[in-house]
Amino acid sequence: MALKNTTSENRPHMIVFITDGQPTIGEQKDDVLVSKIKAANTKNIRIFSMGIGYDVNAHLLDRFTEETNSYSTYITPKEDIEIKVSNFYTKVNSPVMTDISVEYSPSSGIEEIYPKSIPDLFKGNSLTIFGRFKTTAERKAIVKGKINTV
Repeated sequence: MALKNTTSENRPHMIVFITDGQPTIGEQKDDVLVSKIKAANTKNIRIFSMGIGYDVNAHLLDRFTEETNSYSTYITPKEDIEIKVSNFYTKVNSPVMTDISVEYSPSSGIEEIYPKSIPDLFKGNSLTIFGRFKTTAERKAIVKGKINTV
């Protein structure tokens, strides 16, 4: 239902999913749940996951965030929840660049790039892209994205 609620095309839409990540009602298979999110997320809404507890299904929550260009945060019972939520809010409230893409020169010979889809960049986070080059030639990369879209 949350994926259906949007207001403006010119700003990023975000959902904060606070959970232990353990599906207990309805569909419970991780792969099916991720497929349903992908199918329902037609407006490129970011789903931020906040996993709480020791028995968190981090694999599922990380897959949700990977599919929606966002990130996960985890809180154990011994951690200060106020600090973790405050840090999370500071990042989510400060997108640096969204809808990021990287273009490589045709002669770069790059292959096996990860991540396939580049997540949005938020204040306090870094962006790391891994790849393998076929040659040792000089390369050129162009980073594109939206800035100040909030």
